[in-house]
Amino acid sequence: MDFFLIVVCVVAFSVNSLSIRLFQTKIENGKAWLSAFQALFCLIAAGVFFLFGKGVAIRLDTVLYGILFGVLFFGAVLFTAKGFETGSMALTAIITNMSLLFPVLYSIFFQKESFTPFHAIGLLLFFCTFVLSAVQKDATRSGKRIWPVFVCAAFICNGATAVIQKHFVLSSGMAQTEPFMAIAYFCAAYLFAVYFLLSKRHRATRLEEPRFCAPLQLLLLALAAGAGSFGGNLLLGNLSDRVNGAVLYPCVNGGLCVLVTMASCLLFSEKLNRRKGIAILTGCCAIVMLNLSF
Repeated sequence: MDFFLIVVCVVAFSVNSLSIRLFQTKIENGKAWLSAFQALFCLIAAGVFFLFGKGVAIRLDTVLYGILFGVLFFGAVLFTAKGFETGSMALTAIITNMSLLFPVLYSIFFQKESFTPFHAIGLLLFFCTFVLSAVQKDATRSGKRIWPVFVCAAFICNGATAVIQKHFVLSSGMAQTEPFMAIAYFCAAYLFAVYFLLSKRHRATRLEEPRFCAPLQLLLLALAAGAGSFGGNLLLGNLSDRVNGAVLYPCVNGGLCVLVTMASCLLFSEKLNRRKGIAILTGCCAIVMLNLSF
């Protein structure tokens, strides 16, 4: 059952990433209105989390942890989207998801979770996947000089959110999870709204026709992104206190890498060269090895 939930979690996070990329590439003036779209999907996710946690007495530590998570989540989503825009979507997803190192190390050193030979082999294969992906020749040609900065920032923010979420769930219990996530998403929505208002005029000056995108398309993609982010984080929070962190985070982050890489090739016409194909295959083998511990 836990393995099935991990798969659903990976798919949910993938839907969120693909919705963001679709908005960037397929919606008129999507890049200019992206932060408004991100604010909307965060607001949708926040509302659903609030409904799920309705009636729960919110503690002070829930508010503080929620705000901290929201700030870092804002950074992770913002910089990942900028990585998609300025470089390879596949490489951005893969390098960003190297952040699985944060919660895995946290689980091993601070939670005293077991570390089996299967975990070691799986993690080694994931390291190989990341190395093969990071040295792609087309990363330099297709990206701008700022791309590595965006990817590193997304890497740090994404890893920090996973550690905060796991620590909060383990220390505060599952009863506070929905209020915690609702506060986090409201915080992220507020930050994206502020970011949009501050940057809208600057971006509009570079557009020949700075008009708004189709409201229906905006709403549908925002609903998909919000549902994916809500579902992924809800499942991740529930799984974090039931599944060994050395299994959970490599499977979620690695599976997300594989799905997003495949989607970038099939939906967004990224070239799948030999080295990138080997990286995807190695990632799949890593997931199999890690799942042998169930």
